[in-house]
Amino acid sequence: MNNTKERRLGVKIAFALLSLLLFSASCVAALFFFGERGLFGYGARLMLSSSMAEEPADDPEEEFRTIPLGSLIVIRLVPNETAAREAFFAEIETGDVLTFRYQTVGGAVTITHRVKEIEPSGDGYHIELGANGEHAGTQTINTGDPQSGNFILGKVVFCSLPLGVLLGTMRDPLFLAIFCLVILLTLLSALQKRRAANRARLPLRRGKHEK
Repeated sequence: MNNTKERRLGVKIAFALLSLLLFSASCVAALFFFGERGLFGYGARLMLSSSMAEEPADDPEEEFRTIPLGSLIVIRLVPNETAAREAFFAEIETGDVLTFRYQTVGGAVTITHRVKEIEPSGDGYHIELGANGEHAGTQTINTGDPQSGNFILGKVVFCSLPLGVLLGTMRDPLFLAIFCLVILLTLLSALQKRRAANRARLPLRRGKHEK
């Protein structure tokens, strides 16, 4: 009897953890799915370049001293409303990490780099960003130029390498196939055990009715 209760408790805990994992993955997947439009003002990306991993911040107190290759980053997107947009850029400081679209010879790319310098310029801000490694050098963006193909997407507010590795693995088709197979086998096993338990109870119920 105790073993049966322990098994049931183990199954409930496993399902609870699985549900939590699926819920968390679904939330982050939604951020990925909505892309640059984001969800509730936030977006998520995987760090596909090692440029930020090679560049420690000058200030050791910086929140994101480095961002390793493969990390998950969550971005607070630039608001669409004019007042909120101005307030967003007014809060940007040197050392903050921004994600932005930038025109290169090969086309537009999305880059995440650190703010080297920021100062008011016309109707917006003149921002210089940079890092080492891939896309090395300094990128310049003028937020007051609506015709420019270079623009800020948002500010990095969260970074996690373990979550990035996990989500990167979960996006692998082979992993998804194995994951779905494990869930299916677990459900079938639980259903089979439940049927067996019901069959075991059936003779006992019949015996009680016969008495």
